[in-house]
Amino acid sequence: GSDDKGRLQRDRSCLMVLLQWRYTSAPPLVVVSTHLAKDPEDRSQTAVRVRQVTQIVEALTEFTALHSVAEAPVVLCGDLNAKHFGEIRGIARTVWQMTGSQLHKFLWCASDVPTGNTSITKARQCRIDAVQYLSGQMEVIEVRDVPRLPHGEVIPSAEHPSDHFPVVVKFRMKDAYQTYRELGRAWLECVAGQEKVHPLTQADLRSAFEFFDRDKSNSIHRHDLEEACCDLQCGNFFSDIQQVLLDCFPEQEISYEDFIRAYEIRMNHERIRSIGELEKAFQFFAGGRRTIPLWQLEEAFREITPISFSDAEVKEMIRRLDLPLGVEEVDLHSFCEVVCRASFPHRDRGAFSRRALAEQDTCGKHLGRQSTKDLGAKLMHLSELNNSRCFRIPSPSRNPSTWSTNALASPSKFDSDKLICDLSTEASLGLPMPPRSPSPMTLIRQLNGKVAHCSTVE
Repeated sequence: GSDDKGRLQRDRSCLMVLLQWRYTSAPPLVVVSTHLAKDPEDRSQTAVRVRQVTQIVEALTEFTALHSVAEAPVVLCGDLNAKHFGEIRGIARTVWQMTGSQLHKFLWCASDVPTGNTSITKARQCRIDAVQYLSGQMEVIEVRDVPRLPHGEVIPSAEHPSDHFPVVVKFRMKDAYQTYRELGRAWLECVAGQEKVHPLTQADLRSAFEFFDRDKSNSIHRHDLEEACCDLQCGNFFSDIQQVLLDCFPEQEISYEDFIRAYEIRMNHERIRSIGELEKAFQFFAGGRRTIPLWQLEEAFREITPISFSDAEVKEMIRRLDLPLGVEEVDLHSFCEVVCRASFPHRDRGAFSRRALAEQDTCGKHLGRQSTKDLGAKLMHLSELNNSRCFRIPSPSRNPSTWSTNALASPSKFDSDKLICDLSTEASLGLPMPPRSPSPMTLIRQLNGKVAHCSTVE
């Protein structure tokens, strides 16, 4: 049948339960089981499935809030009737973010359990059944192999009476401190690293701050960072990252406000781990073209938003794109950027808009606080310095002769100009030079003379 807007409907179900552990005090587990609209080969059904997923996420957000378990681990399982789960999730995420509302982090951070094809019939041979989970709170320890059929054999059969193979997974719940530590690592990677990361919620960021604030003084100092980085075993960062990071902030300490600002500055659409799903959403909207006219995007939103969304709300979603005046089309890069900017999981879009950041900068100048632009420049340099594989900064107790590189596949690939640029730029930003460092040219000569004996200094 059709809804009151003339959109195709399918009667499908979703069961959502909250499970309490009998013999442990571990947080409860939310399990969602569903069956989405049929015909995975039919692209016209994608809009129906997306609408169903947005309704599930809306219900999950309300369900976990009602039972005060917003941070509980979640597992979703069922017949999704889709060949590309990432496409469905990406489109649903686009819709939900453009509402400007808080959304459950499952839509951003869910991981798929890898399996083989779960439906092998005369009509199709593909994977349409899935188990998805929050990897920050659970880890997979076993996945039962999906049966492999001889060529030409299909299901159901005498041995396999269903037209679906079961997906069987065994999980282990991560302990509270392990989750706590991973949130701290995610913040540090976002602020000082280059790897893609999952966005953090408001509660995640608070927990990450508390992980670094070892003495509970509501500020992060040098000794806090040293203990936390030792706990994290930060092999991906140079050894004196604590001091260089603190030098990015006033008074060489990080308040909770600055902790959040640093995260917001460094988190953009290029850093989000699941950005590929937004790219698939763009391809769905654009229909193979490189740009999407705004009117077409608005029509697509009308088709895939839940029935509870009014036409006025759809127009408001388009307005939230916050495009420059006169721009009537959106390309892939702009689409991903504005959707990510529209509503981060940890706060409302209004507090994260470019206008809001500009107002914060103006206020900060009156209060003598470091501007967002200045902090962003220092954090960007810190990230580039850490990502540069020309050298690792040794601890002060190391002999300078042991300074070395871990990216020199051959002496001919050593980029001495980049090393000089890195060291000079660091000084120009007001950051300290590496401890007990020789001059750039002296370091170049040392490395050129010992490049065959370089080894990573951890």
